[in-house]
Amino acid sequence: MEHGSVRKSYYLRQLEALIGRLSPHDIPQGLEKAYGRELSGYTGESKLPYHLHMVQYEKLLLYGVRLPWQKHFFQIDNLSIFPKKIFICEVKHLKGRL
Repeated sequence: MEHGSVRKSYYLRQLEALIGRLSPHDIPQGLEKAYGRELSGYTGESKLPYHLHMVQYEKLLLYGVRLPWQKHFFQIDNLSIFPKKIFICEVKHLKGRL
């Protein structure tokens, strides 16, 4: 069973809208770097469901879980709940070699 899906963050959608309104030579370098980081994160997170669906056990998959803690919120990329185990996944999309 799956609840929710991997969706672009509000911030990523804002950056896409802003960059789409600027000509390529008017995009500040900081804005381009922020967009690259957000897009990379989304790319990695969007590839995770493919791999998790290959697991043949009963499971509940939750994506983009946002929970309050004190005066702030934190986000979990994926929470996979199995009958006897729970996995918290923080996804990274890296280039190059590890």
